[in-house]
Amino acid sequence: MMKKGKETDKRGRLIIAVNEDTFFLSHRVSVAEAAKDAGMEVIVTCSDTGHASEIILRGFIYEPMPIAPRSLSPMDEWRVIRFLASLIRKYPDSILHFVGMKLILAGNIAVRLTPSPRGIVNAVSGLGILFMNPSGKMQKLLFSVLRLAKNRKIPTRTIFQNFEDQEVFRKAGLIGNNEAAYIKGSGVSLEQFHPAENKEKRTLASASPCDTSSDDSPSDASPSDVSPSESSRNMIVLFAGRLLKSKGVEDIISAAELLRPKWEGRVEFRICGGLSSKINAITKEEMETLTDGRYVKWLGNRSDMDILMQEADIMVYPSYYREGVPRVLLEASASGLPIITCDSVGCRDTVEDGVNGFLVPPQSPAQIAEKIDRLLSDTPLRVRMGKESRRIAIRDYSLTDVVRAHLAIYTSLLD
Repeated sequence: MMKKGKETDKRGRLIIAVNEDTFFLSHRVSVAEAAKDAGMEVIVTCSDTGHASEIILRGFIYEPMPIAPRSLSPMDEWRVIRFLASLIRKYPDSILHFVGMKLILAGNIAVRLTPSPRGIVNAVSGLGILFMNPSGKMQKLLFSVLRLAKNRKIPTRTIFQNFEDQEVFRKAGLIGNNEAAYIKGSGVSLEQFHPAENKEKRTLASASPCDTSSDDSPSDASPSDVSPSESSRNMIVLFAGRLLKSKGVEDIISAAELLRPKWEGRVEFRICGGLSSKINAITKEEMETLTDGRYVKWLGNRSDMDILMQEADIMVYPSYYREGVPRVLLEASASGLPIITCDSVGCRDTVEDGVNGFLVPPQSPAQIAEKIDRLLSDTPLRVRMGKESRRIAIRDYSLTDVVRAHLAIYTSLLD
């Protein structure tokens, strides 16, 4: 809990609204803790999926939100709007930080029903599958509602993770002069996510094919450089994300099958992710059919992504979902992994094509397979690209810099 000595030092009040407790703890907790340390009273509102107690233990005020994150029912949406309006009345003169399109929409409508807050922060963390065609009827309807909900008398900042989403909002007339802020993703701890020790020697040895006469064998690999256990280790290609068709799960598995004749027994494809209730989700039965537990493994939902990243040699994330900037790619970059991802909104922001990885067209298993094969076959290239990923992470994704940028936005609304 907050120390009594800080009660008189409070510098404003912050309400952070996100869909679920797990998302807050994985993506926004560092920002909230920094705001609390700066003297702000921080209220967190989200649905409780079993982790709300951790939010309370961290010293935040927790308000359970009656939100169905995947529902589009008008009654469910109205319930969230009414709840947010009552919360704004309960904690007057607050800065309101709405994360994600669902809460940006509901939150800005709720503000119309209440006394004016201190300021509004809209965090666009990707536009999602509904906005894969920004000129569609549904998108036009949502933009019309957002324009009506927007209160131009209240100081507002809208945070974008990529410039393409910002341009969509600008063309729709949803952001005024000096309202847009650019923060490239939610940040990553460069201390928690870092390259594995002796990665270069380990991958040089493990890349050596079983048949030493193969043309794929790197000329500078030497089994004597590492221990026998390291030299016999399979290479690991990793995917991590929600099990949605639009995240490219089926595409990486199809790519793995194309590579099976050449790499089975020497490479392990790991699919890390939990089941989803979204419309385009992949079912448990489908995942069990698509994976064999040996060459292609489904790991389920995991909380030790830093360890999995250190064990991996290549990150493949062929998403064509309308992303912000995928956190998993920030973690892969910080972990020093070469990245193969789609040339799509959000994803392309994490890869300098040919420098720290490769960009491929959406839904292109053959091209994904070709890039994976190239990285598996060329150890110096794989190592060099991994080092470039780490360099980019240090330059662009530091969690410290992301937190500092958020605090600067809050301060601008308080002053």
